[in-house]
Amino acid sequence: MTSQNRSSTRPKGSAFGKGNRYVISSVLHNGTFSQVYGVSDAKNGKLVVLKEVAAPVPDPKGRGKIAVDSLKRETRLMQPLDHPAIPRILDVLDHTDKPGGKYSVLMDYISGYDLAVAVKHTTKGRFSEQFLVPKMVQVATVLHYLHTLPSRIHPGPLVHRDIKPKNIMYQNGSMVLMDYGLAEVITPDNQINTHNLGTKGYAPPEQITKGTPLDIRSDIYSFGMTMYHLLVGELPESDHRGIPTGPVDAHAANPEVSRALSDVIAKCVALRPDDRYSSMLEVIAALNTYKTTDSRHRAKHRRHIRTVGALAAAALIMSIASAGTYTYGANADANSYAALTSAAQKAGTVEAWEPVINARPANIDSYFDTITAIKQGDGRFTSAEEAAFIPLVRDHIKDIQENPRYPELAYQIGELYWFFYASDANADGLALSAPWFKDAISGNYNVEQASALYNMGSFNRDIASAIQTSSDTGMYRAYWNNLTSLNTDNSGEVVQLQLLNYIVDCINNYTYRLRTDGVPKADVDAQLERAKDYLAQHPNPTLGRPAELSAQLSAKLDQSRTLVDAVYAAEGVAK
Repeated sequence: MTSQNRSSTRPKGSAFGKGNRYVISSVLHNGTFSQVYGVSDAKNGKLVVLKEVAAPVPDPKGRGKIAVDSLKRETRLMQPLDHPAIPRILDVLDHTDKPGGKYSVLMDYISGYDLAVAVKHTTKGRFSEQFLVPKMVQVATVLHYLHTLPSRIHPGPLVHRDIKPKNIMYQNGSMVLMDYGLAEVITPDNQINTHNLGTKGYAPPEQITKGTPLDIRSDIYSFGMTMYHLLVGELPESDHRGIPTGPVDAHAANPEVSRALSDVIAKCVALRPDDRYSSMLEVIAALNTYKTTDSRHRAKHRRHIRTVGALAAAALIMSIASAGTYTYGANADANSYAALTSAAQKAGTVEAWEPVINARPANIDSYFDTITAIKQGDGRFTSAEEAAFIPLVRDHIKDIQENPRYPELAYQIGELYWFFYASDANADGLALSAPWFKDAISGNYNVEQASALYNMGSFNRDIASAIQTSSDTGMYRAYWNNLTSLNTDNSGEVVQLQLLNYIVDCINNYTYRLRTDGVPKADVDAQLERAKDYLAQHPNPTLGRPAELSAQLSAKLDQSRTLVDAVYAAEGVAK
């Protein structure tokens, strides 16, 4: 190609567009038919990208026209898209009605590194599972968006057809899916593949085989191969077409990859589309929940993440931005954070709220929302949830302690331990609640109730050593007084039932000590009647945790009356 056939390059500093709005600041790429520039938008001072193509005159082989038509096609596909992880088309200038005229497209400028470059800068030439999975969930949500576009945007799913590390940009923790040159809207009229398209090693068999049907599962294959490459450092052994010659096992290639995640990847890259996940929604759900089946990552009795919740979260986690921001400015950042929050509200799990908290750790509302999610889940604060949530609080404690609502938050965390804790290791929630109630008291929040709860938490922490040193006299009555003075009338079923269980446990465990500390039998009888009346008034507790607590309380009451009568009678106390 001679120099005169090369499309002319705009000089740095030159202006174009209506009112000379755009000024060329740099040349990013200079090809035969196309150029890419860094451009300053004089209207708002932002840096944008200009992609420009022109068919030279003459164009005997028609390659210039192909380049122009390709960019026009890509632009038409991208213009109606609206997702923070997809570069926006900002403006289009079409002068191709004249010989040699340019077709110019202004887009968002995306800085940072593509993942093909970024992975080379790691010490081992591969990403860790902990780092990569949240990032690939971001990519998966973009693909889910493309695959489920409403008909007003496109008449069918938009299949990218070129998912690979080079086409995924990484900036400030956010992932952006680039290069829609091979993308296609799949309809019944064009479902059969007529060209061999894609990148060797990432393209699925059906995409490089003419006459085979294509659908969204082609992107799922490429997505899986991208994950494999980034976790292992290279693609699996393959034939001359780039198709694997054996099982795709990321764990075998890199034992640092968990078996459960390796299984997810293997399902993505199954050679037969019918053996893959059927949608990106299923992929996202798998990536959000695979650790529940892997002992390296989760306790054996972790609360099961409901499939419906996982799928709802997956569908809504659009434009996840980890702890960073998108390059598009404050609006995109706000949109991504709102999407994170919406997804967490739908999922109702600690895991879903974790990225929300990490994105804006000083926003104390997210911690309250996480507590609400725990309470509204299965009514338990499990040791797995504790291991996920409490470190988040402690990691950001300096941020949230500056908030005037921190004492209220500390009180609610204390309540989590006091009323909802269900440890796999039989840890004592009452004892663990004490430091949180202490912070609530220090912050002058609900001091009377917090003090009673704190004292009872301290009792459970200190009673064993007090018994050993014979210094426990008086502790039982103080514990009893605090326990029976708590007001839970406006609380939910779990709180009321748990408190009644604690009271009856105290009676059953410390009957003799309550008597010797001077607690009247009439007071004990009154609390037993209180528990009995509650059960009579609430014969049909909500299924789940409330029903379990109700059954436990009923079973305990059967023995309490006989025990109390016997202990107090034996000491000569009138019945």
